[in-house]
Amino acid sequence: MPWSRIVGGAAAGVMVTAPLMALFYLANKLLELPFPPYDLFDWITRVLPGPLVTFGLDLFIDGMILVGLDVADTAKTAELAIALLQFFAMDVALIMLVAIIAPVLTIDLRRAALVAGIINGLAMSFVSLSIGGSTLPALVSIVWITGVYAAWGYAAGVVLEGVLPRTVEEPVPTPMATSADTTAEPIVSDDVPEDMDGVAEPTPVVHTRQYQEASAQPTWGLDGRMNRREFIVRVGGAAAVITVAGTVTGNLIGRAGSGGSTVTMPEGVDEELMAGGVTSFPNDGDPVMPAPGTRTEYTAVEDHYRIFIRTTPTVIDGVSWTLPISGLVANPIELSIDNIRDDYEPRSQFITLSCISNRIAGPLISTTQWTGASFKDILADVQPLPGARYVNIESGDGFHEIVDLELIDQDERIMLAYAWDERPIPVEHGFPLRIWLPDRYGMKQPKWITNMTVQEEYTPGYWVARNWDEVARVRATSVVDTISDQAVFERDGQTLVPVGGIAYAGARGISRVEVSVDSGAWQPAQLREPLSDTTWVIWRYDWPFEAGNHSMRVRGYEADGTPQIEAQMGNRPSGATGIHRRAKFVQERGA
Repeated sequence: MPWSRIVGGAAAGVMVTAPLMALFYLANKLLELPFPPYDLFDWITRVLPGPLVTFGLDLFIDGMILVGLDVADTAKTAELAIALLQFFAMDVALIMLVAIIAPVLTIDLRRAALVAGIINGLAMSFVSLSIGGSTLPALVSIVWITGVYAAWGYAAGVVLEGVLPRTVEEPVPTPMATSADTTAEPIVSDDVPEDMDGVAEPTPVVHTRQYQEASAQPTWGLDGRMNRREFIVRVGGAAAVITVAGTVTGNLIGRAGSGGSTVTMPEGVDEELMAGGVTSFPNDGDPVMPAPGTRTEYTAVEDHYRIFIRTTPTVIDGVSWTLPISGLVANPIELSIDNIRDDYEPRSQFITLSCISNRIAGPLISTTQWTGASFKDILADVQPLPGARYVNIESGDGFHEIVDLELIDQDERIMLAYAWDERPIPVEHGFPLRIWLPDRYGMKQPKWITNMTVQEEYTPGYWVARNWDEVARVRATSVVDTISDQAVFERDGQTLVPVGGIAYAGARGISRVEVSVDSGAWQPAQLREPLSDTTWVIWRYDWPFEAGNHSMRVRGYEADGTPQIEAQMGNRPSGATGIHRRAKFVQERGA
């Protein structure tokens, strides 16, 4: 296999695929057309076997931790980068395949690349439609993606003709070949006229038919011919300009749409609803203050961790959105967000939510105020029929989860939430509606809810079908956030170092926290009054100063005295357990 075809195919693939991605990106930001790189990534993760997906997820997060990246801040960015690289590599590989196979089969390069582009476009159209990558009509998406890919394929064929060497056959009359790079086939003529007696025998006349690899010199532009290097420079430069221009313009449009915020507030929402924001808290007067360096007790919405099954958040039009609840019910209903907000008594609750993928002391845990309607009240209006046992909840991103009706009937705290921090839930966190189930990890709590069906049979939820825990009950955990050796203070003649962190046990509460220094005896820590019985607890331990290397361990107890599990276990399938330890070298004061 000639290396020239491989290298030329790769070069052509790069020159046409980079602008292709920029064009798709610009159209997505400008016209909300599908963005195939993300759709492809989402589709692959959805069709792969569940264990393989969870293995990849674990490997991905472990790798980020290994290199010191913050999972909460960079996980989604890294995921997007992987999606882009995957798409780029696949399209470049397709052009390389055309460059290798077309000459062997004596197929015209332009025609072969065009056909490959159309087939690829149809395949990507199927992927985008199956994922729901755009709210535009299906025909628009198909025509757009296939048309762009057809142009991509044709352009790839043109570029391939310009970068690949071509073999030519050119007969040239010449003496015997003397050049090492020319293969000569002598054609000897010894025909002599009969009346040439006495004349010396003629010297045979030799013609050579030369075969040599000619430089590709296509005719381009108005200035006539250019060599291959000039062609690559000009086409590559044009590709770079298109790529940069499309990407920058798309970014500017995206930033303008978000107003520069890290979260996107939904469009078409009453401005009065956007004017909220919690300004006071139930424990404002508590004397126990967090140790300096402890995570913020109340998480700003823009800092709340984000996990969802697609590369990008699902965007739902709140104005036209309705929630149908049907199935085994006496009174099927369809609720608008205004119906849920105005027709049912609002409930507000400070809530800590954590991800089952969170490692011990990981960042995938946050606290904010939720507001919504009791799911029990809504189901009372629907009137489930005898025999109904579950409600199947579907989300706009393809996620789904099932909830036991008996659980909803027993716990009126279960809510369909429409607000965080007294404002509509941001797009990234599930606008217009998401559910909250006390004492459960986030994997059981759908957002971007679009449909509910009351049914008799049990069907496993999205992550349960991928071998995660069926119940997903939050496991108690405690974390040392800080050893504040820069905030030492004196009390009763003793120098003390504030040590602090959080403890959390779902809706079961925390009764006490203990700290062990250098594997010594467990000492009680002070507990700050929690924001509610469904949030984490801030703890503090003022440690007597001692210079040197030290390690702090922490453990917590649930409200009923149950200790957290100390055995070290990974997060899959039921959530991580174990004792958190933080080590630090504490310098002598003034050193």
